[in-house]
Amino acid sequence: LDDPDATLMIRDHPNDQAAPIDRGDWSFIRSEDAKAGSEPSHIYMPSGFLPGKIYQLVYVSKGSTIVGLGLAAVRDVVSFLKYADGDAGNPCAGDIDYAYGFGRSQSGRFLRQMIHLGLNDDEEGRMALDGIIPHVGGGMRGEFNLRFGQPSQDICFICPEMFPFTDTTQVDPITGATGSLLDKLEEQGQVPKMMFTNTSGEYWRGDAALIHTDLETMQDADESPSVRRYHFAGCQHGLGAFPPLEVRSGGGRQGQLPFNSVDYAPLLRAALVNLDRWVTTGEPPPASRHPRLSDRTAVDSQSVMDKFASLPGVPVTAKTTRALRLDYGTESHLSRLTTLPAEVGQEYPALVSDIDDDFNDRAGIRLPDLTVPVATYTGWNLRHPSIGNPDLFIGITGGLAGWTLPFQKNAADRESAGDPRRSISERYSGRESYLQQVRVSAQSLVDEGYMLAEDIPGVRERAGLKYDYFMGENRAS
Repeated sequence: LDDPDATLMIRDHPNDQAAPIDRGDWSFIRSEDAKAGSEPSHIYMPSGFLPGKIYQLVYVSKGSTIVGLGLAAVRDVVSFLKYADGDAGNPCAGDIDYAYGFGRSQSGRFLRQMIHLGLNDDEEGRMALDGIIPHVGGGMRGEFNLRFGQPSQDICFICPEMFPFTDTTQVDPITGATGSLLDKLEEQGQVPKMMFTNTSGEYWRGDAALIHTDLETMQDADESPSVRRYHFAGCQHGLGAFPPLEVRSGGGRQGQLPFNSVDYAPLLRAALVNLDRWVTTGEPPPASRHPRLSDRTAVDSQSVMDKFASLPGVPVTAKTTRALRLDYGTESHLSRLTTLPAEVGQEYPALVSDIDDDFNDRAGIRLPDLTVPVATYTGWNLRHPSIGNPDLFIGITGGLAGWTLPFQKNAADRESAGDPRRSISERYSGRESYLQQVRVSAQSLVDEGYMLAEDIPGVRERAGLKYDYFMGENRAS
């Protein structure tokens, strides 16, 4: 508890250099109800912690709990339910032909780790999961098989962004490292079908584009025949709520603009149906759709951020977030970190989708929210000054939140506001004309296989609610 070598550092931004805090200014103490006592799991600073700042603590610990058994447990439970007979106590004996794994955010990163470790074949060499959807995991994995690992953490400098990122061989021209996320699965000869689904939030976080970028040539990476990569354009990490939220529940987090309100659930439902069809019948799912260097829709994140500066009412940052090359020492390949804090190397490229004249994403699977728009939707939002650090994205822990900015109602309002986007009235002759275009756009996604026909009515209904809300029309029944 009195270790003089323990260090506490502070930074404003994940890509900033950290500044050390004097050891005499903080202690391993838990302070509650005016009572203070030594406590190795808490730190205390009399001057207080600043909201929105990033703190990093490095200290000597002991008694590492076992980390990594969960990966084997998931594999073995699935294998038991698929293959064991009733005499072994299997309640699903003979009823399961195929098994699928879906993980969102942390559990999506967990699945990426499971894939990389090749832990999908059971002890008898049988495949556990036949299909896998790691959702909004971006290019991250995590501390799921690491001594002293903290599996729930995804903030910078806690070992989340680990090379390799792609499903085909990737070379890092800076470190010389080479590999593929699927190396061990391919060595074992059994590769499940996989769909890597991400939103604009993971791209703006700085790591999602790494899953389809050749770092050596800075071209689009080749794709495994067992993989699809889908970008849900104009969406944030989690499903958008409507009307747009001003403050998020669970901690009162607030952005500088109302949060993203795009509901991308229809895309996930179609992905699952397509995965099932791919596994059971061999019918290929729709082609991957994401920002690409080949058609110049994948561009540097700061260059796109600078474009947003021309949109009235939109606060921007001079520094987007980027994944870092971090050296944790010579034993990191053995799941042991010997260099803490890590030695910081060069940043990885941070690519996002370029934007159109409405400031919406050009690339990816574009729902009618973007193809027949009444607003601009992003995967990033800046922290509100009331919660500190207003130049930083909100959600660097827990997933980036985006924003919603409706178009002006008519030309007069647009000209008065200096808004370069066409107004709603200039785009559509009325509500029915707008909804007809929404239906056509949704049907196009159905025809291409990215959406289910049964979701068209819900998409159309939600679009009508947005039109009424942004036009200020009350259609309460």
